Amino acid sequence: MSIPKAPPHPLDGLATWQLRDYRAALESALPGAPRDSADRTVIEKRLAEVTAEQKERTNVFMREPYAAAYRRFADQ
Repeated sequence: MSIPKAPPHPLDGLATWQLRDYRAALESALPGAPRDSADRTVIEKRLAEVTAEQKERTNVFMREPYAAAYRRFADQ
């Protein structure tokens, strides 16, 4: 199996669904890549980058309600 085509934009410029689909493509390509191959290394690196971007988006999403509540009560 070959390496999935890179998205047309940087990861932080992708819509959530595009990021999800790209991650799914990478995850499905991983079992087909031989161990200790350059392709597998590239797939694993890209998968780690996608996972980090998704985690960052989740952190921002979860952090915002608390930040808004803090700002609301800090002003009182």
